[in-house]
Amino acid sequence: MYCYLFALKLTIVTTILNSDFTLLDPNDEQFSDVTHILLDPSCSGSGLLDRLDYDSSQADLSIRLRGLCTFQTRLLNHALSFPSAQRVVYSTCSHHAEENERVVKAVLEQMSGWQVLKREEQPEGLRIWGRRGFAEECSSPEIAEACIRCEKGTDATIGFFAVAFTRITELEEDEDEEWQGIPDNV
Repeated sequence: MYCYLFALKLTIVTTILNSDFTLLDPNDEQFSDVTHILLDPSCSGSGLLDRLDYDSSQADLSIRLRGLCTFQTRLLNHALSFPSAQRVVYSTCSHHAEENERVVKAVLEQMSGWQVLKREEQPEGLRIWGRRGFAEECSSPEIAEACIRCEKGTDATIGFFAVAFTRITELEEDEDEEWQGIPDNV
């Protein structure tokens, strides 16, 4: 599992910590400037060119994916708990929805104050990428469109999944509230 913590100022400073990410205290002073996190957790690796899914039974694969999904959800929730984080990118080299869209869906249901980076807000190269999340696995078409997928062997890449989470600001929350009209007492 890899997790990169970035504090964006005039220069980017990366410090390598040889420790368990889940044991880091997001409120520790040393992480107070962390604004961006790239989370690339352990996964099945099913998107790698030289790796096939387990040779064992479908039941064994389901058990393994359930465990990975639980672990990945825990890691992503932890990454989103860093108080100064503004953007967190979650990626796997898996083609399984259990490790991708289902993790995104679970985290969005569990963590308030975060949303996915909408397709129209993504950098152009990502915005024009055609392959998106599995709509049937997402809670809305907008979330499926925010997810990026690469299919091994088809897209001249390994199998890959990525989605960016952005912190909802107070301004965005105010914009999302539906206008109720002019109050009667005015």
